[in-house]
Amino acid sequence: MDIIEEATFSTKFNQVKHEVELYLDSGDGASSSNFFPINPSSVINFSIEETLANWVTKGSLTFFYNPDTGGGMNSKTGQSNDATTNIASTDGKSFYQFRGDGNDRLRLRIIPNLSDTNSQEENIKISDPKHWTLSYLFNIYDMEDIDELPGAQNQASSVLKCLKIYFWDEWYQKMITNIIEYSTAISNTQQKKPTGLAMKEIIDKALKDVPSAQAPDPTGSVAQEDWENGAAEIFFTAPTQTNAYECLMYVYDKHMSDKKLSVNTTEVFDFSLLTKERGREANDVGYLTLKPLSYYFERAGKSKNSPGKFQFEHFFLQAYADSSKRPKSYRAPMASNKSDTVDFKSFKYGAITSYRFVDISSLTNSTEFCSTPVYSFDFATRLYQVEFKTPSVKTAREFISKQYIDQLYKSGTDPEKLFLINLDSNKQKNKNLKPTFSLYGDDPIIRQADGIQKLIYLASFYSSLLLKNLYQTKLNPNH
Repeated sequence: MDIIEEATFSTKFNQVKHEVELYLDSGDGASSSNFFPINPSSVINFSIEETLANWVTKGSLTFFYNPDTGGGMNSKTGQSNDATTNIASTDGKSFYQFRGDGNDRLRLRIIPNLSDTNSQEENIKISDPKHWTLSYLFNIYDMEDIDELPGAQNQASSVLKCLKIYFWDEWYQKMITNIIEYSTAISNTQQKKPTGLAMKEIIDKALKDVPSAQAPDPTGSVAQEDWENGAAEIFFTAPTQTNAYECLMYVYDKHMSDKKLSVNTTEVFDFSLLTKERGREANDVGYLTLKPLSYYFERAGKSKNSPGKFQFEHFFLQAYADSSKRPKSYRAPMASNKSDTVDFKSFKYGAITSYRFVDISSLTNSTEFCSTPVYSFDFATRLYQVEFKTPSVKTAREFISKQYIDQLYKSGTDPEKLFLINLDSNKQKNKNLKPTFSLYGDDPIIRQADGIQKLIYLASFYSSLLLKNLYQTKLNPNH
């Protein structure tokens, strides 16, 4: 995407300068007259929610906003009008007027300043800017007036005007508003297609007219080298009034990687992650990938002094303790050399002082992480069957231990002992069960999507997590 210079400013995060681009866009991105920069002085709160488990990034922005004040006037905040959302005070341009149809766009790009003196003090050198760039293009789906401003007293709420907007990924907005006609049987005598291929076709069809999903990636929104077809095949036709996102997620629910592991003489297929990676260029908004979860663990690093390529940064936890006691050793591989792409270390900015641990709740463990017998019926052979062995918590534990945990740097030689979710006697004796039914009685591979795949996902994403606060700051160039 092109950089809008009028919407670009410099600010500091953790005392390191960053270049920030922030603006609203009421058009399709083709005309610069539709760009309305947001002054950082007007921003009260900006939060972004991005997780590995969901490719759709969401968030909210709260800022001073007074649509009654036009160009060439002072706003009710006591600031000149260029401190809010209009571009300039000399051209008479009014404040941003929201379309309210889901096509108001919010652009955000944050990149560290490579020549910042604070970075040079620690001898931090960044060779790949896009590796450290946050670049998003959002669509606004809801907004609300804020009548209780943070720190406002007495009559301030009647003088100051604030707006909170809620946004999510532009591609997601385009997909949920696109009712598509799609079938795996089109120009296909076999009728079935690999689930990964069907997902790619749905994405390409839904986003073919979205500019941010095309350039500079010649393959569109999906990267060929980061996309797998998977082990399962599906015969799917989009139902009436079903949007592209619903079609995509239905097929994804039946998808599993072609990477497999033999567990108790049974082949168990790996769970795959549909994620949105950082763009190939610093200004790109990213591209979609579909890769097995083991792909990430294999690149985390297994030996003490050799972190993997996916161990981007090394952070350190701080806590008060008895000075006579020896601090615990490092819990991750530690490289001796300096790098900005693998095991990046900054003792000045990488020390975490505020953190908390989050574990799977007892309720989720006891009611959700249970063996899931899969019932099915094969209409061709008139065969009714029930699978107990593969979709069990014991199988899930062994698979995760060998496929994921064993790829990490750890103490001990038995990875199953590091599996954190407790299996009580009712689970081990198959008394606590959650039976389910699969429509695919003729396909033992795709039936795993209704059983063991759900258990692998649950155990992987609901286990112990560490939540940390890196910094709290405001988009303000004066800070």
